[in-house]
Amino acid sequence: MNWPVYERLTGGCTRIFAAEITRTTSSPITASSYVLDNAYGFGIVSEQIKLVEPNVKILVADLSPVRIEQVPQLIKDRCGQVWKQRYWM
Repeated sequence: MNWPVYERLTGGCTRIFAAEITRTTSSPITASSYVLDNAYGFGIVSEQIKLVEPNVKILVADLSPVRIEQVPQLIKDRCGQVWKQRYWM
C-alpha cells in the first residue's frame, strides 16, 4: 500500500490528528527539539511536525526497512526539505 491509498482509506485521520496535536501541544516544538517518531509508517506525523518547525530534529523508527528507506524522498516531496540521513546499527 502506498501513502495516498492509506490516506484515502483512513479519511486522512492520521494527518488531521497529527496537525492538531502539533498545533496545540503544551510543550512547543522548537528548532532545538528532538522528536522520536516511533512506527514512522508513511511519515505523516513527521511531516506535520516539520511543517510546524522545519529545523526540528526527528529520529524515525519503523520495523519495515522499506519505510525507513523512503524517509528522505517523502520529506523532500511533501515538505520541500532535505532529510539529513543518519544510521545507527
